[in-house]
Amino acid sequence: MTPRVFLIDGSALAYRAHFAFAGRTPLITSKGEETSAVFGFTNALLKLIRDEHPEYLAVLFDTLAPTFRHQQYEAYKATRREMPSELAHQLPRIDQVIEAFRIPVIRKAGYEADDIMGTLAKQAVEAGLQAVLVSGDKDFLQLVTEDIRVLTFRRGSTEPEWIGPAEVRQRFGVDPPHVVDVLALMGDQSDNVPGVPKIGEKTAIELIQQFGSVQGVLDHVDQVAKKAVQESLRAHVDQALQSLMLVTIETHVPLDDVALDQLAYTGPDYPALQALFRELEFVPLLQTVQQIDHPEAPAPAPSVAVAPETTATVITDLDALDRLVARLAQCHEFAIDLETTSAEPMLADPVGVAVAVAPGEAFYIPVGHLSGPSLDRLAVWERLRPILEDPNIGKCGQNIKYDLIVLRRCGVDLRGITFDTMIAAYLLEPARRHDLGALSLEYLTRSKRAIEGLIGTGKNQRTMAEVPVDAASRYACEDADLTLQLRRVLEPRLDEHGLRLLFDRVEMPLLPVLAE
Repeated sequence: MTPRVFLIDGSALAYRAHFAFAGRTPLITSKGEETSAVFGFTNALLKLIRDEHPEYLAVLFDTLAPTFRHQQYEAYKATRREMPSELAHQLPRIDQVIEAFRIPVIRKAGYEADDIMGTLAKQAVEAGLQAVLVSGDKDFLQLVTEDIRVLTFRRGSTEPEWIGPAEVRQRFGVDPPHVVDVLALMGDQSDNVPGVPKIGEKTAIELIQQFGSVQGVLDHVDQVAKKAVQESLRAHVDQALQSLMLVTIETHVPLDDVALDQLAYTGPDYPALQALFRELEFVPLLQTVQQIDHPEAPAPAPSVAVAPETTATVITDLDALDRLVARLAQCHEFAIDLETTSAEPMLADPVGVAVAVAPGEAFYIPVGHLSGPSLDRLAVWERLRPILEDPNIGKCGQNIKYDLIVLRRCGVDLRGITFDTMIAAYLLEPARRHDLGALSLEYLTRSKRAIEGLIGTGKNQRTMAEVPVDAASRYACEDADLTLQLRRVLEPRLDEHGLRLLFDRVEMPLLPVLAE
């Protein structure tokens, strides 16, 4: 496989990490330091290094000095808002993270990070390597070739999106080199690139598809179908050409002091990174560090486990259910999660039952889906009741009071409740979010499926009963599995913080009282 140079747009990644927590409770250390953006930035670096094993790696940042674009167009980026103070305060910490990862940082006065990335990408290809531009900035799509790809992250997701020539053509309807022509005509409000009035993205794409380039459009302006667009083009020739200059990434930045071999990546400074994570209270990320495949990595701490992916098995007949019941009877403890038709337990009808018996192993019993296999609800309760009502078989859950109430309404008295991950997380960090998605990301570095992806939102929202069994099973089994894995991470932390007595003697005994 051809070695790859990964070039990270540092500012874009920092902004993405910051706004990922917009509208959510920020991450704040026990000393009162906000670390939301640092956590998001760090998590993205860990995922990139762990998943892609880059042979070459660098982070690029802008400088405060004006660039050649500012010199030619004073209003360039003049409308940009000042960086949020919450993010600005975290930049020194992000610098510390990058240093602990031992990733080279490159800045050059007079040029933007985009230009340095473009130049290094071209140099990498000339040297027989491949280049990956890690950014969500659409300007980079102009550089895409078979050897230069863009790696970005979809909004609200930690899963990467790879963009090659085919994806560029699908997005803009033109080949990558002509993305600049589309951007020049339509302008860019975020960078204050004026573009040509009366030309939006759709019209810009149509014009470039017809005439090939900005210059081609200007040379054949008489052939433009819309008179208003014709007149605007004639009146703004200089503005169109200036916009083309502003959106074109410079790929000939003088980088005499930067050689590709200086970007060879050999792995983090593990002691420094671990010490920094402990200072920032990123304890759950310590386990992810161990997944980076480098020989100098120390052995994982015994108390830290790598969270496995979830295997979901659907129970489609009563014989399979009997086998599962026999398995549950041998369990010391399992996690349970009900899927229902309502978030209100007194109004909810069960749709399915998910149980996790070991990390990464979960089962789903459908009992109320409108399509697909569902078992007779009474037959299911008849078989599960002895297990669910046995106080000697432990059950854990995320907000298990909800499941307790729903099951009680079905004639099943859930006993043997040993652990509630939501309550444990609340005791450990009262000011943070305690939903399963946030806890999984923080403590397991796992991104959980969002319920909205299954049932939608607003007027088009449906109930879980309308969700196909296969999709519901993956969602429910993941919830149960993540709960079981969180339980094993959170319990020792209760001991470490002296909260076990409060949890065991007050919070858990109070749970059935609140359910009543």
